[in-house]
Amino acid sequence: MRRLPLALRLLLAIGAAALLPLALLVVLLVILEPGLGGTRFGAALLATVAVAVVATVLAVPPVARWLVGPLHQVTQTLDRLHAGDLSARLPVEADDELGRLATSHNRLADTLAARNASLALVSQAVASFSPHDGIKPLVRAAEEAAVSAFGFTRALVFLGPDEAYLPPETERVPGEAYEVRTALEVGQDHVGILVATQVPTRDWGAADADLFRIFGLQLAAAVRNAELFATAAELAELKNEFLRGVSHNLQTPLTSIRAFAGQLADESDDRRLGIIVEQSDRLSRLVSQLLTVSRLEAGTLRPQIDVFALAPLIQRAYESLGHGERPLSVSDDARGWLAAADRDWVEQVVWALLDNALRYGEGPVEVHIAQADDELSTTIRDQGPGIQPQDRERVFERFARLDPQASEGTGLGLPVARGLIETMGGRLWLADPGEASPGHPGASFVFTLPAEPIEEP
Repeated sequence: MRRLPLALRLLLAIGAAALLPLALLVVLLVILEPGLGGTRFGAALLATVAVAVVATVLAVPPVARWLVGPLHQVTQTLDRLHAGDLSARLPVEADDELGRLATSHNRLADTLAARNASLALVSQAVASFSPHDGIKPLVRAAEEAAVSAFGFTRALVFLGPDEAYLPPETERVPGEAYEVRTALEVGQDHVGILVATQVPTRDWGAADADLFRIFGLQLAAAVRNAELFATAAELAELKNEFLRGVSHNLQTPLTSIRAFAGQLADESDDRRLGIIVEQSDRLSRLVSQLLTVSRLEAGTLRPQIDVFALAPLIQRAYESLGHGERPLSVSDDARGWLAAADRDWVEQVVWALLDNALRYGEGPVEVHIAQADDELSTTIRDQGPGIQPQDRERVFERFARLDPQASEGTGLGLPVARGLIETMGGRLWLADPGEASPGHPGASFVFTLPAEPIEEP
C-alpha cells in the first residue's frame, strides 16, 4: 500500500495537533455538564470551536508548504545533479538537520565535480599519448598529466618488471601527505608502476583509486605501444638499409650488363642478346620499385612540386613505350589548369598505367583529363576484357598477378603508383564498370592531383 504524500501527511498532522485538544475539551465539557449546550457559555464555546476549525483549515496549508519547501528545494537540486549539473548546490541557512543535509549534499557535489574534472583530464592525457614520441617523452607527459588530473604534488613512473629498487610503501598518517600507487600492466605483462604523492587535505576514495588504476592501465598500453613502435622503426630502418645496399649492389652490375649487351646486340643479330637487354631492364625496374616501396613505407620520400600540363606529359610517356601501332586518344577538358605535383613521379605513374593498358588491353587507349574544384582528374581506359570483380581489390596489392601465367611485369607498378599519387595529395583507384564510360568493356584507372589555374598575364 502506497503511503500518503509528505505534504498531505504534514497537513493532517498539523490539523490534528491543532484541533484534537479543542475537540477533547468540548467532549469533556459535554460529558461533565450535559446542559451546557443551552447556555451562553456553551454557545460561545461552539462558536470558538467553529472559528478554530476554520482558522486551522486556512492556516495549515501555508504552514505545511513552508515546512515542505526546503525538501522541495533539495529534490530539485538533486534532480539537477542527476541531470549532470555539477554546479547544483543547496544553501546552508542553519545548523540543523536541513543545514547538515545541505552541507553533505554540497560536499558530495564538490567530490563529483572534482572527479569529473579528473576524468576529463585523464581522458585528454590518454588521448595525447603517442607512441611516435618515444618512451621518455611519453613518461614525462604521463607524470605531468597525473599531477594535473589528480592533484598530486609529485608523480613518478618506474618502468621494468623488477620493483626491488622502489622504496617500501608507507602507511598513511593523518594530516600528512600520503602515497598512492598503481601497477602498469598489459594483461599478465608487468610494465612498471606509477607512484604519486597526494596532499593530506584531499580525500582518496575507491572511485579515485579506480580512476587512477585505469590511468595506469592506459599508460601501460601506451608504453608497450611505444616500445613496439621503436622496435618496428628499427626493423624498418634495417630493412631500408638492406634494400638500399641491395639496390646499389644490383644496379651497378646490371648497368654494366645492360650496356655491354646493348652494344653486342647492335653488332649482332643474335636474339639472345636482345633478351638479355630486356631482362636487364626488367630487373633494374624491379630493384628501383622495391627501393621506392621501402621509401614510401618509411615516409622518407618527398615530392618536388612543380606546375605543368598533363596532356603533353602523357603524350611523351606514351611515345616512350614504343607502341606506335596502337593509337592514343587524349581528351583534355581542363585547359587553363596545371597539375601541382612532382613531374617525374607523375610520369612514372602515367607510364605504369599506360603500360598496363597496352599490355592487357586491345585497340586504342583513351585518356580523359577533367577539372573539379582544385583537382585534376585523369582517366586512362583500355579496350581489354576488364578486371573481374573478385580481382578488383587485388590489383593494388604488392606482387599481385592477376594472370599467373604472365611472365612480364613486377607486380609493383600499381602499388608504387598509388603510393606516389597519395604522397602528392591525390588518389588513384580502379573505376567501377561503367562509372567512367557506360558500356565500356575495358579497365579504367582514375587518378587525381592538386591543380592550379594558369595565371592570366
